[in-house]
Amino acid sequence: MAQKGEKATKMKTALDTKQLKRMSGVLQLAGEDFSYTMEGPAEQMLCAGMTAKSAMPSLRCAAERSLWLTATDFAAALGVDLPDEFSDCKGTLRSLVLKAAECAAQNLLRSVEVTAALADAVPPVSARRGFPAAMAASAGL
Repeated sequence: MAQKGEKATKMKTALDTKQLKRMSGVLQLAGEDFSYTMEGPAEQMLCAGMTAKSAMPSLRCAAERSLWLTATDFAAALGVDLPDEFSDCKGTLRSLVLKAAECAAQNLLRSVEVTAALADAVPPVSARRGFPAAMAASAGL
């Protein structure tokens, strides 16, 4: 409660156009941070036998949560009160977060996925020289 002589700060509940534009840039940067920090877990998901298509929903959901935390922190710095839960968010801000999360998840998978072209660039063990090739030849590979 504000003391006598102090102004009570009133929180807005919506972002204006200028703030939404700034939020878009903030979400893009946060999406890049998300992709960087989640490379290890995403790589392990793919190594465990998941395909990029099957891992995408989980990574997108994680990106949405991470980016929503960023959005609420940035909005609070601007004096805007956003819902605590992303599921309660509506409108332009929700679509900004969804778009940024989709981009972040796709970039993440693109950075860790081994494509057929990359796999073909590495010669099979039997075609290499030295001990790995000798082991592969003895195993019949």
